[in-house]
Amino acid sequence: MSYTGELDTNLRRHGRGTYNYNNTSFKYTGNFHRGIKQGQGSFLICGGQYEGSFENGEITGTGKRTWDSGTQYEGEFVMGEMHGQGRMSLPTGESYVGLFFQNKRHGAGELTSPDGTVYQGTFESHKKHGEGIEYLPGGATFTGIWSQGKRHGAGTLAFPGGECLKATWNNGEINPEAEGGAEFHDANAQYSYNGSWLKGQPTEAGVGEIVPKGAGITVSESTDDDDGVSRSEVEPSTVEPSGKRWISSLGAGDRLTDWTFQIKTTKQLDKKTRILPEKGRTVEITTWLVAPVPNEDDDEGVTQAVDANAGTDAGTDAGTDENEEILPGVEKFVPVQTRLFIVVPKEDGGEEEEGNTGIDGGTSALAAEELGDHPTCITVEIDEKGVACLPTVDVNVDTAPGTYAVKVRDSTKYGKGSLSLGFVLCDAFTILVSVGVDGGGSKGGSKKKKKKK
Repeated sequence: MSYTGELDTNLRRHGRGTYNYNNTSFKYTGNFHRGIKQGQGSFLICGGQYEGSFENGEITGTGKRTWDSGTQYEGEFVMGEMHGQGRMSLPTGESYVGLFFQNKRHGAGELTSPDGTVYQGTFESHKKHGEGIEYLPGGATFTGIWSQGKRHGAGTLAFPGGECLKATWNNGEINPEAEGGAEFHDANAQYSYNGSWLKGQPTEAGVGEIVPKGAGITVSESTDDDDGVSRSEVEPSTVEPSGKRWISSLGAGDRLTDWTFQIKTTKQLDKKTRILPEKGRTVEITTWLVAPVPNEDDDEGVTQAVDANAGTDAGTDAGTDENEEILPGVEKFVPVQTRLFIVVPKEDGGEEEEGNTGIDGGTSALAAEELGDHPTCITVEIDEKGVACLPTVDVNVDTAPGTYAVKVRDSTKYGKGSLSLGFVLCDAFTILVSVGVDGGGSKGGSKKKKKKK
């Protein structure tokens, strides 16, 4: 132990000096008052160093503490402990600015995590506790209540794209038993969900399957000779995962007023009544000619079948290989997007025919706004009960005989926030429609009714 510096008349350390302790890991250089560290000084401590204020021999006041690990703290001290307002940074990239109490974050502060997450709010015993706002790396923000470092209580998770989730959290997870469940809204998709939540994602939205119902729609087990179309010859989305295929037979000029598409959840599939706690989901219905009937008297039969749908957009995205034989005698036919259905304006929907219990003769608001007189694509909205109704349509009277694929897919335009929370699109499927094949006609569609004069 040694001292080099100023002394008072009683030979006490007084003024500026350096004191070396017996333990060489400790060394103080600074001001003394009557033998005690007082004022500004630098204290070499085992594993680090402190520079700042001393009172009555103790680290008290404002100063800066550094550790050999790279951790730094600058702020207020009381009796050697971080206490009061301060700033701490760790070599991991974590940093905190705010109040401390006996070496722990306690009170109002801002914590920045290594991944860029920023929390602004209150702390208790070093953990997030109380009200606060958390800014997440992807641009989302969570505003709510924390308890012992975890979200606990009412909170709102908002995304930069406009998606917003309001719910009650319990120990870091959304509470599935909270009254009212969770409320979610996607502004861009005009989609909303108000229901139960489990393990970070909705328990009902985006699950189950879409099931078609209506005139002429039947389900058939997939076999290689069913309708002359083998499983390998139909686009993948045509065959349901369960092995079922939706089929229908229609005639040119038939009117459909009752085709519906029902989203069935797991509970519904278990024969329990369930109303979907969502609205704003949309489905898109497109029609493709996938296998025209060849004209036996004309080698150009395939070409004529395509010409009968002149003015349509051709494409190959129906999912078939243009080198495949779609039906016997039809080779290398490229599926053509075609105007199989013509939407009937509401005023022309006519009176309901006797026994017709379908929707009235009009389009949905969505379809009426976006479609012309002869659409190849129809978009309709699923209602709060999980049902989408095809607007009243006529089968195009100029439809060439053949097999058509009516592709139905969930077209909800989810934002990134919706997808990250677990909202997903329902699987697409296809209804195979035979028009005028082997004399086939309607199995339930009604013929157009003449308007009364």
